Amino acid sequence: MIWPAAASSICFSLIEVVDTAMLGMVGAHAMAGTALAVTIIYLLMAFPMYLLRAATPLASALVAQGDTTRMLSLIRLTLVTAILLGAASSAAVLAVAEVLPVLGYEPQLVAAARSYMVWRGPLLAVELAFFGGWALLEGLAGTRAPLVAGLACNVVNVLLNLALIPGLGGLPALGAQGAALATSASMLVGLGWIAVATNRELGRRFGCGLGASLVPRRRADGALGRRFLRIGWPLGLAGLLDVSGWLVIGLLIPRLGTAAAAAHTIVGQLITLGLATAHGSSVAAVILVARAIGRGDAALARARSRTVLRLQLMIGGVIGAGALCCGGGWVSLFTSDAQVAQLGAALLPLGVAIIVLEGLAVCAAGVIEGTGRTRVLLVSTLAFDIVLGLAAAALIGRDDLTTLYAVWVGKDVLKVVFLVAISRRCVARAVEVGSDLRWAAPVAPDGTASCSIRPPGSPPRRALAGLPSSLATLALLELTWWMVPDG
Repeated sequence: MIWPAAASSICFSLIEVVDTAMLGMVGAHAMAGTALAVTIIYLLMAFPMYLLRAATPLASALVAQGDTTRMLSLIRLTLVTAILLGAASSAAVLAVAEVLPVLGYEPQLVAAARSYMVWRGPLLAVELAFFGGWALLEGLAGTRAPLVAGLACNVVNVLLNLALIPGLGGLPALGAQGAALATSASMLVGLGWIAVATNRELGRRFGCGLGASLVPRRRADGALGRRFLRIGWPLGLAGLLDVSGWLVIGLLIPRLGTAAAAAHTIVGQLITLGLATAHGSSVAAVILVARAIGRGDAALARARSRTVLRLQLMIGGVIGAGALCCGGGWVSLFTSDAQVAQLGAALLPLGVAIIVLEGLAVCAAGVIEGTGRTRVLLVSTLAFDIVLGLAAAALIGRDDLTTLYAVWVGKDVLKVVFLVAISRRCVARAVEVGSDLRWAAPVAPDGTASCSIRPPGSPPRRALAGLPSSLATLALLELTWWMVPDG
């Protein structure tokens, strides 16, 4: 379960990296403008993207409880939330595109950035539906099915970029516009695959199809909507703060000079690559712990959380040892400058320590997310990544980069101790006291108890029933009723 989730996190990053890299064929201004546009879009989409992660623990718990009705409601709720937040994100991106000319950037860079944002912005609802569907499918089926969607997205994105950016086969050369269209189209293909995989998994586990979730109900599940928000908004805000903090650090590092900025970029790429498995471990922890809590099995939840943390410690240690052994070769891949290489080699041991510590922190955060107690993660982000992170950033300008990395390691030690200790308490309290991932009993549409899991391999029934339903009507009903109290 870990390696597909790790590969999926890499797939997410590759889509926009490919856009920026392929625009190098057009020119430096097109590449730099697209990089600026991607940064702005990612910042504006951070909150809704992370908020939609609430679908993973909820779906995992509902699978464990066999609650067909609430699972269909969760799918409908995730889709509507993605559409509404996508519309808001589109408006924000287009508004920022209009004010770019007054921010002092070069006119050619602004033209490329605006072009990319104007062509990609209107379809952000599709992208958020893709991310929400991805989170749902992870909770419903595990991590392998979403990986196929990520691979399909990358293949389609590369092919369309090759065709649309330079204008192959008689097509017009669209430049940044072509990169934006390629990204949106690839997300649409990925969303289609996720819909097919979700439909298949619903038939296998619950004996119904995806179309059943699109049939508007007389009233929405208000309790499920409130639980979705309680789990999701701390994730969204923590994600936004985390992304913002990285952007601030990225802007401040160049104050130490060109060599320091280059060395930080090289070691930072190594850290990002080394943490890919940690993100996979985190997703696995969310799914496994949430399913154990859905069953009400405290011992299983504790055992799974310990296993995932120990496994991540082993993986992080192996990756760190490999990085120490091969780190000199890694640095030489990026630079031949002696000063940059020397500074990169000095930062390498600290970078390895960050890989191990951040990996444990990310994995412990996954355990906590799997219990549904996500406000703890917001507190952790504020205390360690923002307050202590800003204190570390204050060192820039009067101390060297090595000192900054050393402070970062110290911050990570405190963060790991806090998150691991809190994760144990969260697992215990989620079963003993209660959690947003537990319901009294599964319910049928008529309010009676229902448990309709079908054994694996059973044929789906009415797999496409209800697909022609109107999404506009669905959105209106959800907006009207999803926050209305039960009863």
